[in-house]
Amino acid sequence: MRFALKSAVRQTYKNKEIVVCDNQSIDNTKEIAHSFPNNQIVYMKSRKHLSMPDNWELALSKATGEYITYLTDDSYLLPFALERTVGELEKFNARVAVWKYGTYFTSDWGESWRKNTLYIPKVSSTSCLLASKKSLQRLYGMDENVSPLIPRSLNSLCHRSVIDKIMAIQGRFFLPPCPDYTSAASILLNIPEYLLIDQPLSIDGVTPLSIGATNSFNLGDGVQTFIKEFDKGLDDIFFLRVPTATAGIAKGLETVKKFYKNVCPEIDEKKLLCTMIDRLRKLESNGVNITMYQRILYEYIKKQPMNIRLAALRQKFFSTIKRKAIARIRSSSWSRQLEKLRSGHTLDGRDWKFNNIEEAANLLTKRINGNSLPNGIKRIYKK
Repeated sequence: MRFALKSAVRQTYKNKEIVVCDNQSIDNTKEIAHSFPNNQIVYMKSRKHLSMPDNWELALSKATGEYITYLTDDSYLLPFALERTVGELEKFNARVAVWKYGTYFTSDWGESWRKNTLYIPKVSSTSCLLASKKSLQRLYGMDENVSPLIPRSLNSLCHRSVIDKIMAIQGRFFLPPCPDYTSAASILLNIPEYLLIDQPLSIDGVTPLSIGATNSFNLGDGVQTFIKEFDKGLDDIFFLRVPTATAGIAKGLETVKKFYKNVCPEIDEKKLLCTMIDRLRKLESNGVNITMYQRILYEYIKKQPMNIRLAALRQKFFSTIKRKAIARIRSSSWSRQLEKLRSGHTLDGRDWKFNNIEEAANLLTKRINGNSLPNGIKRIYKK
């Protein structure tokens, strides 16, 4: 949290307010918040332990700014993120802007080949307007590649007028269970277009306590805490009560659809079920007992039309083959080198001399600003 809060305080855009919402934490959140001599920080603590969407909603109720963004305690804003985003919003006369982000895996992450590694997406360093309807269709079509392109509150600035409009319809802004994805869907349903800034302006941190990461990796402590915060457990969180990240997103999209029945797309159930099969295979390959969840999922699939059943059968076969191939690759001595062949740029902390998310962010900031650019990255970040 100290890194995250420091990144907010050090924003070059000065006219800002920082609301720290302490959700009954048992660490030193209050002390960290008060350690910054900054009158722009508003610290508050919830009266009881809240679910994530309720906690985000509480923080929103205390914010007074014209634009809103969210920052989790495992992430980091580059110093010019707000300034550049506000500037682009004014240039395009837009009310919502989305930016790209890098991903940093901490040194205590469970996969050895990803420890202390920064992933930077390929970008054009340009900005353009995107049609909300098209992105919404991709989101409800369960297209995982649309995630970095939609306003999930963690990678965007949203104007207060859009938030107020949504709250008038829904009664609140953040619907359960996944407030980042439900807010993205709600925003897309209420504006015709939004701005994409094709440049990484933040870093998404991945730790053993990160909710989304542990949900996809091993159902670890991060996602277990997230589940316990809901009164009714899995019923409120996951489609079919199967705890995969995709099932959680689908549950949230169903919740949003209740408020926009005549205009909201249908979820692509075939794609959803196939992705859930693949994610369960991934959890299994990481040592999670998925027997019960598989039984629930396959019993449901048996009742579906033939085209869905056949697609699920194919997915089961290919996912099994894929996980076996990945396991063999990861067990080789070349796993860390092969990881660098991923799309975008992969920077190993051992090579680039960084050991935490702040040091990784400092390196990325230099890359974007054009200082000492290595071959390959100069082309990506030129203005």
